[in-house]
Amino acid sequence: MADPVKMLKLVKNDDAFILDKLLKHDKKSSCNFGSRHVSSSYKKQTDEIDKIPFNILIAEDNKINAELMKAIIESSAPQKFSINEASVKFNIIIAEDGKKALDIVFSPINIDLIILDLMMPLINGFDVLEKIRSCGSFGNPVGNIPVLIVSALNESSIISKGIELGANDYIAKPIVKNIFKSKVNSLINLKKLHDTLENSENIIMSLALAIEAKDKYTSGHSKRVSILAYNFGKYLGLHKEDCLLLKRAGCIHDIGKIGIPNDILNKTEKLSDNELNLIRNHSITSSDICKPLISLKKESYIVRYHHERFDGNGYPGELNCQNIPYLSRVLSIVDSYDAMTSDRPYRQALTMEAALFIFENEKNSGQWDPEIVNEFIKFINL
Repeated sequence: MADPVKMLKLVKNDDAFILDKLLKHDKKSSCNFGSRHVSSSYKKQTDEIDKIPFNILIAEDNKINAELMKAIIESSAPQKFSINEASVKFNIIIAEDGKKALDIVFSPINIDLIILDLMMPLINGFDVLEKIRSCGSFGNPVGNIPVLIVSALNESSIISKGIELGANDYIAKPIVKNIFKSKVNSLINLKKLHDTLENSENIIMSLALAIEAKDKYTSGHSKRVSILAYNFGKYLGLHKEDCLLLKRAGCIHDIGKIGIPNDILNKTEKLSDNELNLIRNHSITSSDICKPLISLKKESYIVRYHHERFDGNGYPGELNCQNIPYLSRVLSIVDSYDAMTSDRPYRQALTMEAALFIFENEKNSGQWDPEIVNEFIKFINL
């Protein structure tokens, strides 16, 4: 095993390591897309997507009511949506009880909208709704399916309970055709908007992983940081939403290195001032790439400040102590640990013991939050 004290000196004096030089960038294959090519490709993809039917589940034990709602939807003129101005074809599925409804929701069929009665046999609508929404905390897309409650129970307490459990809207029986159509169309638009944002988000996530996969030394780094940050967040007792934020931020934290030439990222000698500034800007670039997406706004904030130091000597904002976002401080430690324990062109990977030795000896040096470092050491030693 390498001498931890020697490795500590190496790491402290190694500009290449401190800046976590990850991405191998090939100038010849840099992002030089022609707008005409992108537009043509995008149109082809959206045309294919438009052929996919919009799956609507009607969970209603009264056959007459179920057929009435189905007929109203099917008799409507082909709907046009502002997102891509495409016609939508409906595939309507009817479930006569709550159990069958859940079986369909959790089947390979991708349900886009649920029209839910409350008084159903086997499992009532409230329990169906609660089961569906509970999946959202774990990142399951089922948890985000829009739900329209249609029920003869129209007391304010019943309506409030449905909304609190996660229903998007509520309509009382007997069904009024125009009101029903309006509410259904509104939730279809909501689902289309959510899918568009999710697709954009997935493109960025995939791009982040594809970029680093070009270099054997950095391949897998963001994925490992993502998983480790998520699990460390759970260990810290953070809310599930914060753990998911860490997971996603870990995946995209170095996407801003897309514009840095590989000869700088993989340079073993000391970096010039200009090269240093270029690398230091990557956290801003990562944040700016993701910020336009509403669904990644919080993650972009975390990523922007994950290279700040606890003593205020980091970048880009020279924030210190509690002024650094808490999740950025968590991500910084996880990012550093994975960099230490991974091979680089200029050094071999440190062992877990050597990396933890560095954290223990450097926890009060000003680079990291010492309290979080203490918890991280405990977490790794589990």
